[in-house]
Amino acid sequence: MYVYSQKKERRERGGPDVMATGVVETIVECAFKYVFPVVYGTIMQHVQERRRDVTHLDSITEFWEGDLREGEYVSIEGALSVYAPILIGPPKAKRELHRAYRRSIPEEDYKNIKTVVDAYLAFTAGQMVWRLNPQDSKYVPLGLYHSIVRNSIPVFVDRDYYFSTVRNIFSKGKSPHVVEAKVEGRVQQIPGSFINEIIENNKLTGLIRPEIIEAGKQIFAIIVDGQDTGITYSGAARYLDGDIWVAVDLNGEQFFVSRFIDLADPEDLYQESQALRKDVEEFLPEGDIVFQFDQVDRLITGYQKVTVDELKRRFTQR
Repeated sequence: MYVYSQKKERRERGGPDVMATGVVETIVECAFKYVFPVVYGTIMQHVQERRRDVTHLDSITEFWEGDLREGEYVSIEGALSVYAPILIGPPKAKRELHRAYRRSIPEEDYKNIKTVVDAYLAFTAGQMVWRLNPQDSKYVPLGLYHSIVRNSIPVFVDRDYYFSTVRNIFSKGKSPHVVEAKVEGRVQQIPGSFINEIIENNKLTGLIRPEIIEAGKQIFAIIVDGQDTGITYSGAARYLDGDIWVAVDLNGEQFFVSRFIDLADPEDLYQESQALRKDVEEFLPEGDIVFQFDQVDRLITGYQKVTVDELKRRFTQR
């Protein structure tokens, strides 16, 4: 197993891909900061009179690159999952961020630690997912995908509608976590840009084209309230490539341990989740869990350094 830190120090232990960084907690907090206003209803929802027309989208790219406006109604089909994308934004902006991290690694390190680069870029490419508990939120965060997690649109579903209708949709296919579905909802802007914060915090501005940075400034999501918007089942999920992960703190260094899987395959998810747990137990046995991808059914029980309740307190006190 290779471990990669901000100091570009390399250690070889043999095993799974691991990313080490001193900013794991910051990454989790940043991700939470951009979903918090919607999930917990602290921003005003800009509801307008129902439009007579709905913009039908054929691809994720159309959502991000089209001339959509806040309050506009859209419909799109794809793989809907209870696992939401942790990195929100246009797929092309994520791709540029992905490339920028690769370019920022010294050439000699890149040649010697390719598996480390793969693990590090798994996050910047937008492949990591997470699930927050829907019980205590106003809007339940889901993800709509085409093939891979990077190609994603964040979807926020009214809690009552989720429990009365949407939750049952996930029982119809072979996977309780991913189904093919048609989503019709209203476009809502999410405050801030997680992508820009990553760029600024890691001094990557010079490595990313200005037009891509601009693309990351306005972040949209789809809001579904179950009244004049809704979600309908289309069929069993086919394939969805993404990363599950656990963040661990060991002697002051923080690590992402991750595995890429087919989220639409329940058996693959189960097997790789168990393997991920074993990776953490075997290679970082003395570490403390910082955070992990599933906050509903935690893979590793017990103490967790950062909790959703603590994140909520941080933002409500600001």
